[in-house]
Amino acid sequence: MTSTLEASPLFGAQVPRVEHGPQGVGSQGAGAVELARRAGIDLFPWQERVLDRSMRVDDDGKWAAPEVALIVSRQNGKGEVLTARCLYGLFVLGENIFHSAHEFKTAADAYRRIKAVIVATPALHRRVVRYNNSHGQEGIELDTGNRLMFIARTAGSGRGFSSIDLLILDEAYNLPDHAMSALLPTQMVSKNSQTLYTSSAVDIDEHPQGYVLSAIRERGLADEPGVYLAEFSAAPELERDDPAAAAQANPSMGRLFPVEKIMSKMRSMATPAMQRAYDVEFLSRGKWPTAGEQEIVYVIDPGTWSDLTDTAPALTDDFAIAVDMPPDRSVCTIGAATRRVDDGVHFEIIFHGSPRDAAQLVRTIVANQPPRAVVIARTSPAAALVPELVGIDVMLTNDTQMAQACGSIVDEIPEGLISTTGDPLLAEANASASKRDVGSGGAWAWDRRGEFVITPMVAITLARFGLWAEVEEPQPDSVYETEDLFVV
Repeated sequence: MTSTLEASPLFGAQVPRVEHGPQGVGSQGAGAVELARRAGIDLFPWQERVLDRSMRVDDDGKWAAPEVALIVSRQNGKGEVLTARCLYGLFVLGENIFHSAHEFKTAADAYRRIKAVIVATPALHRRVVRYNNSHGQEGIELDTGNRLMFIARTAGSGRGFSSIDLLILDEAYNLPDHAMSALLPTQMVSKNSQTLYTSSAVDIDEHPQGYVLSAIRERGLADEPGVYLAEFSAAPELERDDPAAAAQANPSMGRLFPVEKIMSKMRSMATPAMQRAYDVEFLSRGKWPTAGEQEIVYVIDPGTWSDLTDTAPALTDDFAIAVDMPPDRSVCTIGAATRRVDDGVHFEIIFHGSPRDAAQLVRTIVANQPPRAVVIARTSPAAALVPELVGIDVMLTNDTQMAQACGSIVDEIPEGLISTTGDPLLAEANASASKRDVGSGGAWAWDRRGEFVITPMVAITLARFGLWAEVEEPQPDSVYETEDLFVV
């Protein structure tokens, strides 16, 4: 083993090995550090440095770096950096803030962490007029009207907002294009916006949605104006088993955890695949792609899907609806498939929001204009809504039936038998959807276990299957049932 720290205390480096960014003429970082201290958060030197460098301002008082990327291994305390930045932005700068993460659990954990800090700090707590604890809508609102909102990234995240000052993109190793397309417009009206990417390193073989973070990193390495990059990573010349490598990539080593804990992980990850994982997760030695390497394979080409838009189709009264929910249960979508007069099918999304509201809307639809079928996939998290739909005959489908509907849609598109409303939610779900095999005969279904929320696509596909449902017609009265005729 080669070690440069055998005679030194085994503490993590407090200065990023890779650091690029504008100098500015001053910084708001010291204020953020002080407010965090008053709120009971004692930051490490590396955390203070990142805040100082990322919050530097220019001659006009604007952010010198409107785009910031912090790349550091997990469990080192980047959450405290984000907490300090959010507190100062919300309470001092008067910012409106979106704190987003790939997974709902991460966003919810961040909300609980920051809420606990505020509640424990009377000077901050008394300025809060509302803590929103609703599932998927967590947030904090001040007496000034400024808000800090926590969201899981989906195709519809951020829609309806146009004045977000600080956009936090945590878990940025998984940042699909459609999520960025939905979130970036939220900053259009802000006079001094900043976007903060935080993540561990990208291994493009494991993180196929790592291109956005890789691109911002490339720009930082090129010293592009307006970008601050801080990367705690091991130098390539250091051996994997060298504690110095761990120290460069883990700035909180020796403070939050001892070097031996990392070395133990290194020794236990002995296979080539696990060694690669160790390099990425513990040493921040990523496999970073370039923007030109990105290759996208669509099930249905977005251009083809866009051409299906028809805002005034000739429709019959024959329709079916379906409900779907992603694995993290962050949102619920209701899709509809309506028979056209030419025997084609028209798709639309009629709801995309909370599960409780979805169940109520299904009951309302059934009461006012009963559809041919109400469909939910048996294996979907949305199946949990069935008890709330008591009295409604819900069709629970299996994978084979989903595969039949998927194949039907793909076959019907070139025949001109499919149309849509042109809903962006549905277009983005289509662009993000991927296949999974069903059986061994070549059938496939949408893969809701993938990296994206594709509930709009799943919902309209299930609704398409619902149009095949048999409808019981009322039996006509017998012509023989009269008071005057008795047949023996």
